[in-house]
Amino acid sequence: MDEGKARRMFAAARDEVGDVVYEPFVFADLNDQEFLGEYCWVVFASGFRYTVVRDRFPAIRDLFQSFDLKSLADMAPVERDRLPIRNKRKADGFLAGCRMIAEEGFDAFKARLSEEGGVEVLEQLPGIGPITKHHLAKNIGLKDTAKPDVWLARCAEACGAADGHELVAFLHEAHPSFKKQQIDTILWDCCQRLQGLPPMAAAGVYAIEGAWPTPEFMPASEMLRVWTRANGASLAVESAATREELLGHLRSWSEADASYGVLYLRFPRSGRDGLLLDGIGGAGVSLEDIASSIEQAVYGSENCIVHLGPCWPRSATTKDIERFLERTGFAAVSGYASEVGWAESLAFDLLYLERLADVAVGGWLRPEVAAGCRDLLDGARHGPLSRSLGFRLVVAGA
Repeated sequence: MDEGKARRMFAAARDEVGDVVYEPFVFADLNDQEFLGEYCWVVFASGFRYTVVRDRFPAIRDLFQSFDLKSLADMAPVERDRLPIRNKRKADGFLAGCRMIAEEGFDAFKARLSEEGGVEVLEQLPGIGPITKHHLAKNIGLKDTAKPDVWLARCAEACGAADGHELVAFLHEAHPSFKKQQIDTILWDCCQRLQGLPPMAAAGVYAIEGAWPTPEFMPASEMLRVWTRANGASLAVESAATREELLGHLRSWSEADASYGVLYLRFPRSGRDGLLLDGIGGAGVSLEDIASSIEQAVYGSENCIVHLGPCWPRSATTKDIERFLERTGFAAVSGYASEVGWAESLAFDLLYLERLADVAVGGWLRPEVAAGCRDLLDGARHGPLSRSLGFRLVVAGA
């Protein structure tokens, strides 16, 4: 499974629908009317559009006696013309299931559900099958599970997961504050709204690069092209030999479409305090210059990250960077505070961009997303390398 795609898909779904707090019934407190209401919903929802069932369900509830078990057990079959959703097979199956439960007694039936294999007991009910048993189980609070319907199956296939259960299990492990049924609901709701899958493209990169005073210097463009192809991200690469060229490219980036969520600058470190760049056309470029050049941005720089790489300004304090973030609306600024060569910085940049790809959504970044990259600073695997390079990540509002 492509874990990066799975993370981006879930992040995109959350952006689309919000963090839907889907709370099922507490199974221990479930009564017969609540169970029958969910049973009826699952039976009629299978194969029908959600909006159709949602809009007609109040009339279905009224027709079926507000899901009173005794009344339903004694109820005669309903003629097709009286059904709000004219599917007599579903209606007859639901009433047959109600009679089965009434004959056994709801308490005894519920006790059987509580035993191991309770989800399989649900499949014994008319109208409940191998997929919808999971739907009903999560709705009644019997099991924290996902319904492997067509949307979840498509999401799983797009991420290379074996099935919807594997995808949801991974996302639950990655986001333990969300129950599996909540993850399933968020993905499903997003797919319903979009009538398609959540976007999974990584944040695009707008790279501006200068020349390094070393004969073995390798441009970042080739590495970036490989990375963007692998992650389905957009890429623009420009070179700048003068201050005017650099500021012109910055203005072009600010007027580009929002798919370029990462502004990637790669120049040798400046020799003078306060400047990111020095010696290009005899003049340097400061944070102030960058802020001024993008103030008239068409789509705004909010939710984007600027990676300064080796040209992190020597004398800049955290307060200076925070003021820059406040003025520009960037989600974060990153770079290397220590002296680093082009090869070292290029190697770590690849790790950094890969981490951004795991957490970014359709080109858009947010402060909380940028904060997800902090494992590069503190993690056992990359932390020592990060510290040796003086890697800095300042997140807006953190």
